[in-house]
Amino acid sequence: MARAPRASKRSPKQIAAARAWAAAGRAAQQRKHAKPTAAQHQAALKWAAAGRAARQAKKAGGKAVVAKLPAVRAAVMPEEVVLPGADWPLGCNDVAPTCSAVAVAAHLRAATGRTMRETDILALHQIAGGESGASIESVLECLRSKPYVFATALGGMRLRHFFRTDDQCIVAGLVVGIRLGHEGHAVVSAPGGMISWGRFMPWDGEPEEAWALEWGIG
Repeated sequence: MARAPRASKRSPKQIAAARAWAAAGRAAQQRKHAKPTAAQHQAALKWAAAGRAARQAKKAGGKAVVAKLPAVRAAVMPEEVVLPGADWPLGCNDVAPTCSAVAVAAHLRAATGRTMRETDILALHQIAGGESGASIESVLECLRSKPYVFATALGGMRLRHFFRTDDQCIVAGLVVGIRLGHEGHAVVSAPGGMISWGRFMPWDGEPEEAWALEWGIG
């Protein structure tokens, strides 16, 4: 069985640049935790209403979720998985721009309870394009096209399906690409917020893309 390659050693200059990139992202998020503008408030209300509607439809049997939001497919994340003490993966995102791979790993954790190791997440980031282009889509394509490379890393799970959804209707349980100032970032949408930087935090940023993922036993 093939194994994911080990991460290559990074130079002090690369580590310093990555840390500066990560610090800028965290600072952008902290600045936006101030009182929201009227437009941001309305956007948050719309996001929350969509999430509530999807959860109510799921409780009623799930058919309404498919009928009204065909791209969601019962992707709503249960409230209990976002408790503050949850062990969310960071995937070296404090020293490298691995946010797309980290977001997919966080989705795996939320959907299946399986946790990818930090080294596996970094390897996924590098195989999917590394700093030159490890987008959400390239990470997902990498997992789909090389299932046996990551079989051990995924703990026996396999990415069965993924599809792009409406980024104007974000419900809990999606991998979402957002814009933070001038920087792109990737998170997992959750009830009342998002999973980012290895922890749960209030929703932030402008959605630019959203993806629904379905996992299954490999």
